[in-house]
Amino acid sequence: MAHLAKLIKDALRHRGFALVDVLSPCVTFNRVNTYDWFRARVYKLEEAGHDPGDYLQAYRKALEWPTLDPVGKIPIGLFYRNEDMPAYEEEVVELLGGRAPIEADLQPGAEAVAALLKG
Repeated sequence: MAHLAKLIKDALRHRGFALVDVLSPCVTFNRVNTYDWFRARVYKLEEAGHDPGDYLQAYRKALEWPTLDPVGKIPIGLFYRNEDMPAYEEEVVELLGGRAPIEADLQPGAEAVAALLKG
């Protein structure tokens, strides 16, 4: 729980998009992928020396899953982080001439609608 809580906090603090995927066994219907099954396979990327700045390494780690290898390992933690790219909302503000989307007039004027209708 502490590991997941830290990941969620870090995702919320991250500038831009963050995806948190949570693994949780279904104790009602899934009798195969139980808590014990996950405990035997899960490992923390941070403890394995993973570099979250390496895109290719993150991609390879994301493909690890014990579907073909019944004793394969499942990485959990921070896979990838890129602080060098602008966040989506930063690009939108730039496209709107420095104004936030809430401040921009995104509705076309009557002239623009009339021009569209004329062809």
